[in-house]
Amino acid sequence: MKRLAISLLILASFSFAAVYKNTTYPYNAVEIGGVTLSASTATTIDAKDQYRRYACIVNDSDAVVYLAIGITPNLNEGIRLNASGGSYEINDTNFTDMTIKAITAGTNKRVTYFIGRKTP
Repeated sequence: MKRLAISLLILASFSFAAVYKNTTYPYNAVEIGGVTLSASTATTIDAKDQYRRYACIVNDSDAVVYLAIGITPNLNEGIRLNASGGSYEINDTNFTDMTIKAITAGTNKRVTYFIGRKTP
């Protein structure tokens, strides 16, 4: 019985490695960066882009940040990114090519991002 369990564990490990090795991503170009937000001013994180396939936005500040997609954000409304690491991900389950904007009440607050694009 113990030998069977070990054999299954080894088989599962090889299967996982094979799947992971052959993983393809829906994008072929990436952009990594950050944006500094000014108090109560909407700031564009990424403009409308038909080639964007993935985005991860992370609040790298000590204040709450609010995101809006396709519209201008308002304080205390929209997608809330909690302070010190709150994040939002755009992927194939909630895909959008609309403009992504952020706003915060604080001054000099930073939001970082990773964006994947599928270029022709």
